[in-house]
Amino acid sequence: ELDGALNVRFELAGFNVDDLEVTLEDGLLKVSGSRSFDVPEGAEFHRQELSRGAFSRTLRVTDAYDAQSVTASFANGLLDVTLEKRPEVMPRTIEIEAR
Repeated sequence: ELDGALNVRFELAGFNVDDLEVTLEDGLLKVSGSRSFDVPEGAEFHRQELSRGAFSRTLRVTDAYDAQSVTASFANGLLDVTLEKRPEVMPRTIEIEAR
């Protein structure tokens, strides 16, 4: 959390933005996707660093965050999801009146 926002980063090497989905429903932030790639017929791998298939990660977020302010960006294999805090839950300074 930084400057009134929750920032979540996912390392997703080998994914395309069209392979990913981000949803926020009932306090659950869900990131899911599927990665596949063509393997030439008869090819054998000695070592394979990237796996194929689907994944899903779910994080519970409190109602302190504004569901309408969620943003997501994807670049260089990194998915960044940001949720802004609702203004009414942000700390504020109360002015003291002198009497």
